[in-house]
Amino acid sequence: LKAEVSRFVETSNPKTLKEISEIASAFQCAAFDHLIIQVKKYFTKFGNNIAPLVVSGGVASNADLRNRLFKLSSNLIIPSKEFCVDNG
Repeated sequence: LKAEVSRFVETSNPKTLKEISEIASAFQCAAFDHLIIQVKKYFTKFGNNIAPLVVSGGVASNADLRNRLFKLSSNLIIPSKEFCVDNG
């Protein structure tokens, strides 16, 4: 997905901040949709009868993703945003 977006940006050459923002928003939406699909598969397969799913790292600090994940299940562990950082 990341490579495809990169190719799209190179070929379409967005010029305005609005165009760049729309591309970034669409990328984030597609990436989060994929994560949500995978988490749904996890809970469909295993249910809530197992250890909680831990979501961490920089992406876990995103409020939209956190809200979408908590709507799926309460059997999640997502650390406070201060602990959800990238290694960089």
